[in-house]
Parts: sequence; structure tokens; C-alpha cells
Amino acid sequence: MFLSDSRKASLYKGVLSSASAAGLPRLRLELAERVTSPWSDFHEHGRPAALGRGPSANAAQHFAGAGHERDELERRFATHVAAWIESRANAVPEAAKVVFADPRFLGHLRTAVEAIRLEASIQRGEFSWMRPAELGAHPTIRAAFDAARARMATAG
Repeated sequence: MFLSDSRKASLYKGVLSSASAAGLPRLRLELAERVTSPWSDFHEHGRPAALGRGPSANAAQHFAGAGHERDELERRFATHVAAWIESRANAVPEAAKVVFADPRFLGHLRTAVEAIRLEASIQRGEFSWMRPAELGAHPTIRAAFDAARARMATAG
């Protein structure tokens, strides 16, 4: 399972252990690997870039919006994360590929994953702040894990 936001992406490996008090197998997750955005300090933040250089240099200066730079850095990181997910998925092809991304980053990541034609379940979820024990007990994570296991059982 992969969790990502616009600054970091994490790979968690899951194992089903003996039944819990509710009678269901317990999902135990552990952090296997994490990557951070190499572009987080790419530009000086808070300083707009002046536009209007060249022949129109005498004209009034216009400044690029701060949101444009942030979107570009998120697109770059999404491409980086998609390649990282692909490399980890290729190492263990029988593993379920479930990706949760925070809402702002989800679109960029979906586009990047589709560009490399990686088959993965990409879902909305802001879980990067949770500890592994909390992740394994979360109903959304559990449902995604169970659905991925069921897909793998019918495919294999």
C-alpha cells in the first residue's frame, strides 16, 4: 500500500495476523520505505518571479502567481512518485497495488500513473499523518486491502 501527499510518499507492507477480538484477521502494516520531494526547496518560496523580460522589459512588471509554481512542483513529484511506485510494484508483481493520495495531489498522481500505464487502485485519502497501527485499523484502508485481496484471488 502506498500513501502520498505533495511532499512525501510512503510504502507500507501489510500482513494479516490472527483474528482480533471482533473475529476478523488483524491487518498489520509496517513502513517499508519513504521518499520525499526533491523539489521542495527548488525555488525560493515567497518571492514571485517577474515576467515581462525581453522586448517588453520597459513595460510594467507582472508577477507569476504563487499557485502556478506549486502546481508544477506537485506535477514533477507526482511523476517521480509514479515511477517509484512502478519500480516497487515490478519488484513484487503479486502484491496488491493500492495508492491513497490526499485530495490536492490526487489528480496529479492519477495523471502520472496513467501516463506510465501502471495498473493500480488510486483512491482519495489523507492518511499520511497516521501511524501504522492506526492505518491497519482504519475501515477505509481495511476495505481497500480486502478488495485488492479479492481481486488478486479471482485473477490468480
